[in-house]
Amino acid sequence: MKKRTLTAAVTALSLAGVMLLAAPAQASPGNVTNESLLCGLGGGVSSSSVDTATTSFNYVCQTSGSISDARTEHTTDAYDGFGYVGTTNADESQYLFTADTYEVDGTTFTFVDTDVYNSLTDGFVDAHVTRTFVGNTATWTVDVFEAGTDIPADMPLFITGNLGSDGDSTYTPYDTFLLSTDTGIYDPYLLWKSTGEASYVNGNDTLSFDFGVASSARLENILIGYEACADPAALPTLLTSIDADWLSYANTEIAEISSEQQCFDVVGTTTFTRGVAVDTTLTFDGYDNFDWTHGGYAQIGDLPAGLEAEVLNTWSDDETPPTIHIFGTPTTVGAVDTYIYLADDEGMDADRALTLTVINEPVAADLTLNASVGALIAGSDITYSASGLQDGAAWTLTLRSTPQVIGNGFVTSTGTVSGVATIPAGLETGWHSITLDSTDNTGTTLSRVVYFEIDAAGQLLSSNYTGIPVETAAPVDTIVDAAVAATTVTAVPAVEAELAATGFSGSTGALGALALTLAGVLLFGAALRRKHRTA
Repeated sequence: MKKRTLTAAVTALSLAGVMLLAAPAQASPGNVTNESLLCGLGGGVSSSSVDTATTSFNYVCQTSGSISDARTEHTTDAYDGFGYVGTTNADESQYLFTADTYEVDGTTFTFVDTDVYNSLTDGFVDAHVTRTFVGNTATWTVDVFEAGTDIPADMPLFITGNLGSDGDSTYTPYDTFLLSTDTGIYDPYLLWKSTGEASYVNGNDTLSFDFGVASSARLENILIGYEACADPAALPTLLTSIDADWLSYANTEIAEISSEQQCFDVVGTTTFTRGVAVDTTLTFDGYDNFDWTHGGYAQIGDLPAGLEAEVLNTWSDDETPPTIHIFGTPTTVGAVDTYIYLADDEGMDADRALTLTVINEPVAADLTLNASVGALIAGSDITYSASGLQDGAAWTLTLRSTPQVIGNGFVTSTGTVSGVATIPAGLETGWHSITLDSTDNTGTTLSRVVYFEIDAAGQLLSSNYTGIPVETAAPVDTIVDAAVAATTVTAVPAVEAELAATGFSGSTGALGALALTLAGVLLFGAALRRKHRTA
């Protein structure tokens, strides 16, 4: 039989954080909860998750009224099995409604418990329980009808459950709603509006709403996230606003408010470069209320891939606060949202959000032509190097007049290329170029070019980064240094086309004997554009 009276006067049945107190057996019909349909703490085969625009409600039981978790952008663990809907029998035993039939329609969960004994009338009723999820709000609605009809029926109703704050829940009544908070700052703030009377004890995680004898009941719950160490003065102002316009917050908004706990600042490097070894220590400041006489404890959450952490100076007697040593080599670019938790020996603790970011190594490339003006170009060396490239990408070093590949390979796992190539003999009189091509760590084509001109004897006349001058251009009588190479210059397409097939002779000027260190110019097609180095 599905329904009977809970017995055993001294036995307490703990169901997902809800304490059902048993009572002596009675002669009249009663009800007993079908425990297999309660889902249990943390879910069950008939649980599912609901994601709204602002909130994730998890382990929503389809066959009872409970929710076991919910999270906002910044906080999680809002419930620990809250939302059991039930009635109180004549003998004061409690019965929780469970589904004979149920339906899930998007963000609306409905179930019906049929033929529930109503000790108030000595008859039977059908209990309809609906939960809707909109934005950051969960709403429970209960309607009771005479069994098999649509005629409203009165019976004692309640909604109860556990908030799962490790015995740290506190409750503050406002004019039209109740605020529940977790003093350990792990859970979101919860705002409750109900037609029933709330029952709670500060420091206890069990919260109940008693609707008395009624044919219907309604309970609304708004989750409000918070970021640690925000301005505590924001809370009263925000709650006043919510009180005046409950529906706007209940339906669309996720309000971010502060924790009123001890705040602290994180001191140290939190941005790292992919492929570059990390060995850094995070320290903490601004924790005036902590007592480090006997040391303390620290904890860090998720880390970027490739990094590890160890906590130093824990529970020492030298009045030294803990620190966190981060080491390793990050392998993946991106931001990781994590947290830092601190605790001292006197019971003071706090946590705060922290973002650790891994960036790509800045892209850089250099070509150095190791030849003096007047020297034979054949047999001279060109030194090339690049960093911030895509791992495993192909690279080539190409000499043009008639294209010749004088170096090639694949980018190393650290995103670098480096080496020395030799300029071959047989180059015609005129202008030539050497280009280093590859792909950078953003997937963009990278090219670095140096241009040089030789005479009929194969001797170096001049070199630059900016391109080949047209015949009417002024003589090239200076070597472009790194500062000039960083400017934006556009090469002449017609001249570039001719260079690809043969040497090209243009006007020249006398150059002093120098070793040329040539920083490359980034080319996208025939246009040269400046590439900024990023930190």
